[in-house]
Order: sequence, then C-alpha cells, then structure tokens
Amino acid sequence: MPPGPVVTTDVPHFWREGGGFYTPDRRWLTADTPAQLPAAVDVLGRLDAPSFTLVSRTPGEAPRRLGAYTRGSRRALPVVPGIDLSISRYQR
Repeated sequence: MPPGPVVTTDVPHFWREGGGFYTPDRRWLTADTPAQLPAAVDVLGRLDAPSFTLVSRTPGEAPRRLGAYTRGSRRALPVVPGIDLSISRYQR
C-alpha cells in the first residue's frame, strides 16, 4: 500500500483481518457505505493529508474527485479467487 492515510469502504472488516500487519503510524478510516465517504475525506482534509488511498470492493466506486482530492492511479488487487479490491490513489 502506498504511504499516507488509507480509507476503506464497503469492507469494514478489512483492518480487523489485516490489522496485525499494519503499523500504528499509518492512519486509516472506514466508511461503512459510499455515502459516508465524503465525511471521511473531510477528516483527511482537516488533517492536511496531501494524499490518501481508497480501498473498496465495489468496482467503479472511486469518483474522480473527492473534496479537495483528485483520483490518480487505479488498480485491482486480487485478494482471494474471485474477489478483487479496488485500490485508488488520490492527491490534493
């Protein structure tokens, strides 16, 4: 995962499952639904985060812009057969 904060949507258990491999100096937020995503991005804006990574299981969920952030790269990350996560990088 690239450096910077990570926001997850529609995979609320993601950090519970992978949390043992994550370091405490990395910030992350979970938006349980796509409707909660703008509030999570607002938190990142108040923290002056220059970028963040959006992790989602829903293809096409990553909007081009979220608040002051613009989507850059997007890629699929296979997790288990038949399930890919969508990884989108945003820059301020």
